[in-house]
Amino acid sequence: MGEDSQIIGKELESAIIKLIPSFGWELLGENISVDCRRSSHRSFKKSSQDESIKAKQKRTHGIDLLCRYYNPITDTNEAIIIECKRRQFESFTKGNVDTWIEELINTIECSRDSSVVNPYLKGSSIVGGMLIYCDSDGKYDPIKSQTVIKQLKIPAKKTPFPIYLATPFMLDRSKNTLLKIKEIGGDPLSVVYPSVAGSQWSKNPTLIPSILFSDFIITSRIENIQVGGTTVEQEIKSIFSFDKISSSLLPYVKDMVRQLQLESYVHQRGIIDIYQYCQNDNESRFILSQKNDNSNNNILSNMNINILTNSIKFSVFD
Repeated sequence: MGEDSQIIGKELESAIIKLIPSFGWELLGENISVDCRRSSHRSFKKSSQDESIKAKQKRTHGIDLLCRYYNPITDTNEAIIIECKRRQFESFTKGNVDTWIEELINTIECSRDSSVVNPYLKGSSIVGGMLIYCDSDGKYDPIKSQTVIKQLKIPAKKTPFPIYLATPFMLDRSKNTLLKIKEIGGDPLSVVYPSVAGSQWSKNPTLIPSILFSDFIITSRIENIQVGGTTVEQEIKSIFSFDKISSSLLPYVKDMVRQLQLESYVHQRGIIDIYQYCQNDNESRFILSQKNDNSNNNILSNMNINILTNSIKFSVFD
């Protein structure tokens, strides 16, 4: 059974290794063993969860995947530790996920000054971690998982760092977004990073974690258009929205377009492409009703609204 569990886990790691180049990330290493040098890491709080009890006995930490990417916001190369968990969905409980996150945090703390890890980093610094969970039995329930996630408590640290949690829902969302970007001509990937004032732009082929998990992603592509019988290249920007769907969403996006001065990066016909992510048919119908509502004509005057769904599922066997 233990051997089968290892095989199942390796399948997820292999799938993530194939996915991360799409984000513009580089794989630095995998399956790295790090000595635990902090006694506090060996005294987990008592828990009825088997995984927490087993974690008490650990004297080393294991890094499943170590990745690096360039962050155009900080102008630095950053490294992130990825922990992959592929379990039956019944194991996705608050107790287990709390334990997985604490283990990841402990791994990060011991890895930051590890002589074993340092040669892998290539001058980058470990800034955080990502826990990737994928069910092994096909019983993942996004509603139940959200209930668990809302109950999680990240341990307070003197020097905090971000921890990202990617569930099948997030993996599906990322995969379909990347496919759509490629479909509309955004290959290679070009992500727009606006300045605080919105007047300066930085374009980079990297989806940093905070943008990957954000409510909005702005991308850029070059499109050939006809001007007076001559073909010229024009830069086109698209907004991918994952924000909560409500009647205030489109006015908010309209204001964002204005604040970020996106009007100067529109089609020749004056249209900005908006790709709104919808989780179900009801959300899709609501967005389409807003799109067809004549009272919204002023808001939608320069916005082309498209529906984005999880039509293609992430699979460890892709």
